[in-house]
Amino acid sequence: MWEVVLWPFIALALFWLLILLIYPYNYVPFRYSELNKIPGPKGYPIIGNFWIFLTTSSAEFFPLIKEMNDKYGPILRFHGFGRNDIVINDLDVIEKLLSSTRYIKKSGDYNFLTPWLREGLLTSTGSKWHSRRKLLTPTFHFKILDYYMPVLIRNTDIFIEKLREHMDEPFIRINNFTTLLTLDIISETAMGVKINAQEDKEVEYVKAVHRMSEIFQLRQLTIRLHRDSIFQLSPIGREQTKLLKTLQGFTRKIIEERREEYKTLKNGLSDSNGKATKRRHLAFLDQLIEISEREGNLTDLDIQEEVDTFMFEGHDTTSAALSWAMYLLGAHPNIQEKVVEELNDIFGDSYRPPGSEDLARMKYLEQVIKEALRIYPSVPAFGRKLETEIEARQRFAMMEEKVVLSTVLRNFKLESLDKPKDIVPLGELITRPKDPLRIRFRTR
Repeated sequence: MWEVVLWPFIALALFWLLILLIYPYNYVPFRYSELNKIPGPKGYPIIGNFWIFLTTSSAEFFPLIKEMNDKYGPILRFHGFGRNDIVINDLDVIEKLLSSTRYIKKSGDYNFLTPWLREGLLTSTGSKWHSRRKLLTPTFHFKILDYYMPVLIRNTDIFIEKLREHMDEPFIRINNFTTLLTLDIISETAMGVKINAQEDKEVEYVKAVHRMSEIFQLRQLTIRLHRDSIFQLSPIGREQTKLLKTLQGFTRKIIEERREEYKTLKNGLSDSNGKATKRRHLAFLDQLIEISEREGNLTDLDIQEEVDTFMFEGHDTTSAALSWAMYLLGAHPNIQEKVVEELNDIFGDSYRPPGSEDLARMKYLEQVIKEALRIYPSVPAFGRKLETEIEARQRFAMMEEKVVLSTVLRNFKLESLDKPKDIVPLGELITRPKDPLRIRFRTR
């Protein structure tokens, strides 16, 4: 008899355990009267209308949102599991939202990045975001960008040679190559360290960066892993802890070495010829250390937040942009030839590397890059948590893409083997193809 009586209590306990597991910490009571003014799919208790996404893969995400937009309009409401999300596909509203420094508090999904990036520019908000933005913006002025040009050229030359090594193959899965290229570039420009990812892709730090990006995507799409306490007890959570030791230990060591080097050089030590050693102003890290020593408002942890952020943001987005641009150029030979004509006008028969003035003349190539970003944006979505009502970018990346693409097109003719209708973009943090983009490279 007692077993029969206990079953309701057991069922109730399991129910509340389920709620504990799936409800995020930032639960906000539904404001149905206002929420229902926004169109969207039908909702149910607890799960709201997030039930739509419970069995949706990242490959199905974009077609699903398009279907919802066609049915309900450019502004949709989704709620459930303690969340109220408004998905906006209206350009005027998006421009108003992203161009304002008022709406800068990030959505809850960004919390998944904080174990790695802590409170860097990507994840911070409020006064800290404003002060960091003001502090960091001058570090990317035109003059300092010129210092980065040799880094871009040297690593792009390695990229070209790696492509040549695989030219006899039926096609090249270009994503794999661009990721290693952009990792090499960002590590040298952000930290002043050559990790040689293109030469040795088994470097522990390189593997850790890749895996951390994958874990973020997986956690974002898996509701049961949203709660920190549950995630940390999971196998993937324990794996992340090990990866963080590798990632943060690496950058922490570099920062400590650079700060000691700065202090040594500042003391006016001379080289073997008795001449005063000059401080080099190349890496983003070096500039932050100099600001820290001069103004005293950045700790090593503050510097690490921004360096880790640039390492994360600065390789995956540009890698995706380069891959999509090369795919589109290979799929549209007439456009590719117009870019080559522009490059011939600039360089003629010369094989010299590009300079800043050359990049400025690449007007048509810049249009191609921007159109590729419009069709396949590197970051397909931004999330903001609004605390007040609302009525319904970066030069270095463009420079990097121009250097790489112009050099590739001066050396190779591209032919994309995948038809646009067969390409399935994944609805993840970075817009990636479901299957690697296959491009055939031939000597031009």
